[in-house]
Amino acid sequence: MKKLLFAVLTGVFLVSCASAPVVSYKSDKFAHFQKYRSIYKAVSSNNVRIIAYKVDSETKENQVAELWINEIKLVLKSKGYNFIKSESFLSDKGENVVFSEFETYFNGELYIYSLAIMPEKNKLIISEAGGRKTDYSACRNDVIKIIKSI
Repeated sequence: MKKLLFAVLTGVFLVSCASAPVVSYKSDKFAHFQKYRSIYKAVSSNNVRIIAYKVDSETKENQVAELWINEIKLVLKSKGYNFIKSESFLSDKGENVVFSEFETYFNGELYIYSLAIMPEKNKLIISEAGGRKTDYSACRNDVIKIIKSI
């Protein structure tokens, strides 16, 4: 019984310590947090935030990221977000990335929320970024460079 309990607890610990996406581009506009084991997190001085993480996926390597973006568009539209645009580009490793931006009002100010999805073998790498529109616009190029470097 003790061996079974130990095996279960070890498995839970290993799953909770999944590795974070590795980011090679370090922008001077962002503070990069290394203490998180399962996510990548960065915050700018004007409170634009980036988070990247991996999630398991049951589909194979040939996942269509556009399918995920279309589903997310429907969910965010139902929550009051307006779709701005979507674009595809290659990461620094040559993997396809679908990047979409949305806007919404919060406390009377316009905010931007961006989402990037990068399919991997049995995982999806998801990157989210957002902040006030004026602040986000000033950091947008760095946000894209960070996402490309994952």
